Amino acid sequence: MSTSSYDSKHKFPFQIDTGVSDEDVCRATVADSDSCERLIDDYTRNLFGNVDCKKLIDTCFLPVCLRNQDELVAFICLHDRPNIPSIPSSDWTSWARNLYNLKASIPYNTLWIHLAGWDNRYTYTFLSPILRHTFLTCTSVEHILLVIPPNTTYTSWLDGKGTRLIPAGFYDANKVQTLYLILRQHFVTKYKIRRAVEEDNDDLTPLIYANSARLQNIYGEFYIAEMITRHQNSGRQLIVAEYNDNAVAVLCLNEVLNEPLLNEEFELAPFYGLRKSHLDDNVYDLIRPSSITGLLSDGAERELTSLVNILQLEEAEASYGSSVEQEANHSDVDYFINVPSVDLSTKAASDVTHSSKTSNAFSGMMLSSNDYQAHLFAERKAEVDLEEECTPPEFPPFTRIPTPVYHGDINAFTLELAVSHPDHESETIPLLLQAAFECFPERDYCILSIPSTCPPFPLLNLFVRVAPRATSTYPHELYLLHRNSVLSTLETRQAAVPDIEEVQEFIENIPVAHTFIDNFLAAICEEDDFESYLLTSENKIVGVAVIRQENENEYLNNHYNVNEWINEEYHKDDGRALLIHLVLSPIFQRQSQFFLREILRLSDYTVLFYRISSADLSSATRDRPLCGILDYLFPLRPRHLPEFPNIRSYQEFKVIEKIAPFTVYLTTINLCTLRYIEINTKIVVIGSSDTALAFLMGLIHSPRTLYKANFSNVTVVSPHGLSYDKPNKILSRFFVQRSTFNYQHIQMDTLKTYVNEVNGVLTKIDRKNKCIVINEDSTLSYDLLFIMCGKQFQKPIMSGNKKHPISRFPENVFLINTQMDANNALGQLKRLSMRKCKSGK
Repeated sequence: MSTSSYDSKHKFPFQIDTGVSDEDVCRATVADSDSCERLIDDYTRNLFGNVDCKKLIDTCFLPVCLRNQDELVAFICLHDRPNIPSIPSSDWTSWARNLYNLKASIPYNTLWIHLAGWDNRYTYTFLSPILRHTFLTCTSVEHILLVIPPNTTYTSWLDGKGTRLIPAGFYDANKVQTLYLILRQHFVTKYKIRRAVEEDNDDLTPLIYANSARLQNIYGEFYIAEMITRHQNSGRQLIVAEYNDNAVAVLCLNEVLNEPLLNEEFELAPFYGLRKSHLDDNVYDLIRPSSITGLLSDGAERELTSLVNILQLEEAEASYGSSVEQEANHSDVDYFINVPSVDLSTKAASDVTHSSKTSNAFSGMMLSSNDYQAHLFAERKAEVDLEEECTPPEFPPFTRIPTPVYHGDINAFTLELAVSHPDHESETIPLLLQAAFECFPERDYCILSIPSTCPPFPLLNLFVRVAPRATSTYPHELYLLHRNSVLSTLETRQAAVPDIEEVQEFIENIPVAHTFIDNFLAAICEEDDFESYLLTSENKIVGVAVIRQENENEYLNNHYNVNEWINEEYHKDDGRALLIHLVLSPIFQRQSQFFLREILRLSDYTVLFYRISSADLSSATRDRPLCGILDYLFPLRPRHLPEFPNIRSYQEFKVIEKIAPFTVYLTTINLCTLRYIEINTKIVVIGSSDTALAFLMGLIHSPRTLYKANFSNVTVVSPHGLSYDKPNKILSRFFVQRSTFNYQHIQMDTLKTYVNEVNGVLTKIDRKNKCIVINEDSTLSYDLLFIMCGKQFQKPIMSGNKKHPISRFPENVFLINTQMDANNALGQLKRLSMRKCKSGK
């Protein structure tokens, strides 16, 4: 039977044809609050109490609404705790277990209905599509509960949807508070998961061709029967999901993978190289050196020491930039790292370097003032040979980070093909992935590779993206899935003294963990308002977080656009916390939103902030491990504050209080349920002009919508990166200020945590192969290229046949295109003036 012979509009249990379905359900926003309030009547108030609808939509876990065309006809507000004020939000499970014998309901799989409203025309039909949509959206949710107060008799709108639970020792449901339990199994489609057989060819072949034209163009025609019968020993296994005697989805799995290539191109050390552990493995000595100096040669180590000393200079001395040429932190031109989760990569950006030889092409990261001018004025090689070529300065070579070598057995299998009928995709794929690990019981990882231009699709919501290495040229993205992330149950609890030893083992391979240990012990001993929480999987610690109350709320409100994401009326100052540390096992990165909302529930806070200082961005100055889930936090835009130079008493004006700038992220329980979309398109921006910065900030600081988009492959190519010097009145005179971008703004913005920097000069664009050439000898591929370098100095074209000999560039003429140019020019002016003073002229 072919796939076209069954009814794609299949009905699930309790569905009644009323013109609405789960496709008409969407997330409710604050803008819908007026429409929702009109649906609240006296019955709703008696059932749920006098609830502030607008506040609940803005703060609850998941607000959903049902629309018939453009009319909002029903809504439900779901939360992660019962709507009973006397029940602590951190310990409702014991209450439900002791009173109602709900042993299977835990925070990981349970939601509570806090408010519901509906149009009377849809009294008996609005609930089913909303519940189905909720179960499909929240794949971990198994139970939805509703608290029914005593003397509530009218519950016909719930009939047939679930079971009413009476407390132990009571028999009359109308005279006691009861719970209404709604189970997932009643609102999702039933599928039969099995291995593919030859007879499935008629169902699956048209399905593959209809939904995977690109695969057909690359690999040719797929014939399931041929793969099953003729290639039985190829290491492939095919599993299908069957509905109404038709195969509606298929996964093709392969035990063969090129593990050495993947380890060369991707940072797989956090996943143990996709191999089993072996006694001969010596992994952590390679990926966890004691400091950055362990990666550098002796000369480079001396340069790093000089760099640290520069950072400690006074502002007046640093403004001259006199030591920029000798002391700058240099890296090779191919420096290119993409780490969306900082702690998932084996080294931070400032750590990853590789060896290079001196070439005739100038490296933008190593250009001094004279080198840069010589590069701009250099004659074309075909025109003339310079009598005196400029020799690039010799720099000590950096050492390539060695690739760990693993000796254990392969611990992963490949997902080669995943196809599902569009009407069944959201339900069948998670079920098939669970069955996939049963096909390879001895392996823990499932991996897949997709092109960077592939649009997001639901399957990726379960997988974790692996960061490519700094020198990777692999054209595709790599994703992986661990069996525990789909087969285990997660639980969050407050840390206690018996957990100290296990926590120390959990973080033993994390660099600069001493501050984390100190704060964790302070939380255990209940000192300094610290609190610590653990994420466990099957009673094994897989995540640790340390928080404390946020005490700088006034400063944050004045210097950042906090109100873009939260309503200050609903999130008071005493309900705001600061996330100090968060360490999470990389295989559970997709469950980070659950960990964050559980921290908020257990601590009884409503907002969680996270800060990153400029010192945190470099491993040379970092004193704590960075949070590895920045992709799931929401960056705050800094405010542009007016300056008041004539005001002397700064203490009276908190708004202009001057402290070291830092970037800020936040999240709430409501924001944790926004749909996460990861866009891997390789976006390359040439230049770091004001236009380029505005474009990049537009990508990062997208307005609040029904989803969170994260651009994981954004790169800026500029001679000096995104560097901005500290404010200096003299340097500011070199430029015309046309925007609000300055040192303070850049340090307060989250740009550097989302954008890769390649320091160099664009010398060629290869549109055919979609790559650019940097410094005449290095290439960088792109999918989208944006040229925003601004108006730069261009070498004039000489007219006529007469060619003037080129002399060395005058030392008292300067080309000011960048902040670094201005810094170098100021340093050169200082040296010229000192030389003149010494000569007495």
